Amino acid sequence: MKLFLNSIFLFFSIFSIYKIETEYIYNPFFKIKEISFLGQFSMIKNEASKLATELYEKNIWEVNIELLEKQLKKDIRIDEVAIEFNEIGKINIEINQKKPEYYVEIQRKTYSVDSKGKIYSFLNEDEIKELPIIFVGNENEILEVTKILEKIKDENLLQMISQIYYENSKEINFLIGENTIIKTNEEVLPKKYNVLRELFINVSKNKKIEYIDLRFDGYVVKSTGDEKDGKK
Repeated sequence: MKLFLNSIFLFFSIFSIYKIETEYIYNPFFKIKEISFLGQFSMIKNEASKLATELYEKNIWEVNIELLEKQLKKDIRIDEVAIEFNEIGKINIEINQKKPEYYVEIQRKTYSVDSKGKIYSFLNEDEIKELPIIFVGNENEILEVTKILEKIKDENLLQMISQIYYENSKEINFLIGENTIIKTNEEVLPKKYNVLRELFINVSKNKKIEYIDLRFDGYVVKSTGDEKDGKK
């Protein structure tokens, strides 16, 4: 009797699995027929096209959305990913690629850099914006520069910076205006940047400033033609 009941249970289990497979897993009704890509993904068009080919005609029950999102986020160019089945047979994939915070030049090659100071693409792969160009010798130096930039809360001052030159850990030069250099380093406190723009504007009304050095007490201002530095 026990053997008979076990056989009946096994039969219904197999039958249930068969019904699930035929009615849900392998039912053409659940196959993906439409794939929509949303957001900004110009840098990964080829990868998106390949992904669409892989997903097309696949059953929705075979797609692990969470795993697919994790796989896409491994791409250093991607910032955010959101995937959903808004209708049966239709899948939406929203991809937002990273936006350049700065550009960096290393050994005559120019790259896009994200807000964390990480290189994620070549310049010609990304959108072109009016952003500062950082000249460094290696990627570690980028992080030193971005740590300094994070201290500057004056957005107008940040917009005035056109080029940044990493000389060494003790001297990092920002170019503002036409030819004025701001000499700084990681030891300079954030408060010294708070009045820098106003100082530059006021002094440059009467003099052509060669550089402003923030690395010492006060502000060391050197104007073109000055025989010696003047402290402000």
